[in-house]
Amino acid sequence: MNIKLYTDVPLHCPVRWLSAAKWLEIFFAIRKDVLLFLCERNKQLKISRICISFLEDVTFLTELAFITDMSNQLRLLNLKLQKTNQNISQLVSYVDSFQRKLQILKSHLNDNIFYFFPCQILLKEHDNNCNFKECIHFLDSLIDEFDTRFTCFEKLRSYMRERGGEGRKREREREREREREREQSKSKYSFYLICNNLITKSRNIF
Repeated sequence: MNIKLYTDVPLHCPVRWLSAAKWLEIFFAIRKDVLLFLCERNKQLKISRICISFLEDVTFLTELAFITDMSNQLRLLNLKLQKTNQNISQLVSYVDSFQRKLQILKSHLNDNIFYFFPCQILLKEHDNNCNFKECIHFLDSLIDEFDTRFTCFEKLRSYMRERGGEGRKREREREREREREREQSKSKYSFYLICNNLITKSRNIF
């Protein structure tokens, strides 16, 4: 048996470090050892036979690998959102970026590109028998869920654009008003110069 990165199950870790994504990642990494353990210990137990059938099923492993990857992506987004000293613009940009990333991941799955999916290891193990395109419906559900939950962001952006447009409009009006005041000042100054010249000439005549 190869030496694995995970040598034990962290039963007594602090609660704040518990993460479904990390647990999935650990289980996915030691899935072969779990299968070997079940086969060696007691294959006659019903629960063991059920677990073995799952761990030998390519479709199940494909979905497990995909869900592990996506759970990890959501975990990273969650960590970004929990950082301190952030403003609303930064938080909205994280969610927007993740929504765009979901579209990219969907496109990559359609094109059989697994650069952003560590589950490509599983793909190689099973000689390309894994059909990850069947997992696209999970991505579609996640995309729809984000679109539904964060519709307020689009309303907020529309409101800010409107306010920004109104602000720019008021600024242009103020600029035009200042321009008119400058023109009036120039006109008044020109009239003053003309009157001053006339008075000077009249004095010279008389």
